[in-house]
Amino acid sequence: MKKVVSVDQASDEELNWKARIFWSSRTWRSTIVEQVPDRHIVWRSAAAKGRVDGTVSFHALTPDLTRVLLVLEYRPGGLFERTGNLWRAQGRRVRLELKHFRRHVMTRSLTRPGEVEGWRGEIHDGEVVRTT
Repeated sequence: MKKVVSVDQASDEELNWKARIFWSSRTWRSTIVEQVPDRHIVWRSAAAKGRVDGTVSFHALTPDLTRVLLVLEYRPGGLFERTGNLWRAQGRRVRLELKHFRRHVMTRSLTRPGEVEGWRGEIHDGEVVRTT
C-alpha cells in the first residue's frame, strides 16, 4: 500500500499500523475479531484520530478467479479527518490502494506462485483457535 509506512504484528490477532498522510503520520491498532481462511476477515481498529472497522470476504468464482469484497465503516475523529471526509478522500484512497493490492497479488501469483504464503490460522471472537 502506497501510504502505509509500516505494519507490525504484535500477535496473531493484533497489528500496529503507521501511515503517511500528506506531511503528517497516523498510527492505529487493529484487532482481528474473526478470521476464517479463504472465507473472511473481520477487524476493529482504534486510533486517536478516528477508527476504521471492516470486513473482507473471498468468494471463489472459478478455480483461478476470486471475488474480494471489502466493506469499511469509517468514523473520522480529528478536524483534518472530518474535512477529508467531506471530500470523500478516504474512499478514493481505499479504492486506489485496492487497485495497487490487486496488481501486486496478480503479479506475485503469476511470477512466483511458490512463494505466496501466509498464516492460515482461525480467529473467533478475538481469540486464536488452537487445534490440538
